[in-house]
Amino acid sequence: MDKITISDNQLKVLKILVSIMEREDACIMFFKMIADKTGLEVRLVRLACRALKRKGLAQYVQAFDYDGMINGSGYMATSAGGRFIDNLEN
Repeated sequence: MDKITISDNQLKVLKILVSIMEREDACIMFFKMIADKTGLEVRLVRLACRALKRKGLAQYVQAFDYDGMINGSGYMATSAGGRFIDNLEN
């Protein structure tokens, strides 16, 4: 299997997504939330999220309210994204 490489911006975004993946009360993050936490422009966050999705490290998710209506959408880390970060830190 080919080694996955990511840019510095993608790494910043993925670290944020993985950090909230471990919390039970939150798992989806919106571009603006990620931008606030990383200091990146929203445009750069959008590009990073889409690149991470193509690499299988993040996924796009639609959030629904209790009535089944779409309540927003955002990105979350995949288990592969979590393993990627774990491998970097070990």
